[in-house]
Amino acid sequence: MILDINIMEKNLKDIAIMIKSKAKKIRPHIKTHKIPELAKLQIELGAKGITAAKVSEAEVMAAHGIDDILIANQVVDRQKLDRLVDLAKKARLSVLVDSQEGLIRLADAVKNADVKIGVYIEIDTGDKRCGIPPEKASEFAKEIIRHKNLEFIGIETYGARLNHFINIQQLEQIAMDVVNTMITVKTQIERNGIKVKEISIGGTPGVVQLAQLDGPTELRPGVYIFNDVATVFRKAVGFRDCALTVLSTVISKSGNRMIVDAGGKSLSYARPGIILGEDTYYGVIKGMENLGVKRVSEEHGVFEEEESLNEFVIGEKIEIIPAHACPVVNLFNEIYCHRNGAVEKILKISARGKVE
Repeated sequence: MILDINIMEKNLKDIAIMIKSKAKKIRPHIKTHKIPELAKLQIELGAKGITAAKVSEAEVMAAHGIDDILIANQVVDRQKLDRLVDLAKKARLSVLVDSQEGLIRLADAVKNADVKIGVYIEIDTGDKRCGIPPEKASEFAKEIIRHKNLEFIGIETYGARLNHFINIQQLEQIAMDVVNTMITVKTQIERNGIKVKEISIGGTPGVVQLAQLDGPTELRPGVYIFNDVATVFRKAVGFRDCALTVLSTVISKSGNRMIVDAGGKSLSYARPGIILGEDTYYGVIKGMENLGVKRVSEEHGVFEEEESLNEFVIGEKIEIIPAHACPVVNLFNEIYCHRNGAVEKILKISARGKVE
């Protein structure tokens, strides 16, 4: 795995400056990179803290001195809740809740501890994943504030709908719909005298559109640090903004078929590829982005039916921009970081495999 430092730094600075210029806070999601050194860089560039997906990711980040962490997930298992309480002794910690049962479990775990854990209510703004219906949030907030060791922070949504749009105009409309829903929820909660400090919305593809709107106070992009084919496909960036590649070798050729040694264990099986035109790809060749990996097995990536493959030879090295960076990073132990072609450092992916 290879990282172009120049591109990464530009990605981080551009988004940080843009969000700050709109008087909003950025809390980047580190599940994309899982590297404490990069999380610290994001904080140096103005992030208020970080977002993690799992307790184990948060533990790694806290062990490296990061002290403001939102776990953007529901934590309900007792063993994980006990770890959550221990973690709250080392860092300012917040989590999501979206059910009475989840709230009861969280409150029970923390009630006798000398810590306070922040709580965001997750709102379903059309994702059909986690989150409570918007109209139920107001009564739910009343339940949260009854627990002295829980601090009600605000409301959160992922906004997965922002990943699915036909054009920028539709993306802007979806962003407005999501934000309007969150503003309505905030208004309803505050009518009961409960302060909503944060409206937090995640995702990279719609971050620019969300930043332009009144309402969100905290944005949580993740993939923006690297970008990938999916982000390009969603019209958020261009291929020139993709900082992460997987270095592979051409190991076989037959007719219009070319095989590289990067398969599902390198490019991931996590999604069925990204559609570009009529083709579904698991990754594309950097600099020749019309050429994509159409099939993968465990150790092989297959390019086929492409006349332009004739110029490649067995033994040649090629860089592949992955379809989706997040699961790919979790497949590697380290990442080679280069600036202008010279390796500057090798970073350990410290939170690799931390999915508990």
